[in-house]
Amino acid sequence: MALYPKSWPQQFTPFSPVRKSIDSCVIASAIPKSGTYLLKSIVNYLGKWENIGVQVNTVHWDNHEAGDGWVDRACLQRYSVKKLRNGQLVSSHLLWSKAIERAVAQVTPQRRIKLLFMCRDPRDIMLSNLRYEIYPEMYPGSLTPQRENQFLQNNFSDDDNRLSYLLEQEQPLIRSYMRWHPWLQSPHCYAIKFEDLYPDVVGLRDNVLGDALTGLLAYLEIDPKKIDPLDLYDKVYGKSLTASTDEAKVGRFRSVFKDHHYKLIDNPDYRYVLDAFGYEW
Repeated sequence: MALYPKSWPQQFTPFSPVRKSIDSCVIASAIPKSGTYLLKSIVNYLGKWENIGVQVNTVHWDNHEAGDGWVDRACLQRYSVKKLRNGQLVSSHLLWSKAIERAVAQVTPQRRIKLLFMCRDPRDIMLSNLRYEIYPEMYPGSLTPQRENQFLQNNFSDDDNRLSYLLEQEQPLIRSYMRWHPWLQSPHCYAIKFEDLYPDVVGLRDNVLGDALTGLLAYLEIDPKKIDPLDLYDKVYGKSLTASTDEAKVGRFRSVFKDHHYKLIDNPDYRYVLDAFGYEW
């Protein structure tokens, strides 16, 4: 609310002037810790849209990548979407609502949005979040390399107990994942799973452009034949702002979760969310 009066006029002005001469703009969006910056890195590599450094959040936006020191500017997402101009690329954790979907779908002379949306198994999201908070050294490109969570560090003896604590804290919030779910059926975005895209990114080193990447490129109106898989791998793999130094990211929870962890999440809400997003127990 403190940001609101100062930022109010900026809700209805563009993030910045039109950049590249192209008749579309791109929002790289994902559920938090599902690969937002991976999506953004892939689009940025293509060179058709200019990364203006903006992150569209729920009630504010910032351009921390431009070096403004994480300055937040109040703006609801349905207005932030309309601040985009063709030729621009931004990232987001764009929630679904009728108003936001209408804003995404609306085509104007200044704005035709290509929305990418990625989801991920909530159990791997939890592990990713735990590792990001406790082991910042694994994320050398992060904007916040010293983001150690002192509470988790100091109050638990090991990661097993830290994970139990986080899973307990997540229980009242697990249904919040459904705020993104309608994007999976929306005709106004390209929805993809981390479990499909990430193996394709790793597979680029074998000079192979997989189905998930090919579909993403087609949605962006990019000819896959013009993409050099090895160069894309070199420029994208492990290069995003929150990329970690390990490769095994899909289904990691299966080798980490123990019986007592599964017991904590074995409830109708958690199973409902897994099923809704197409994940098996």
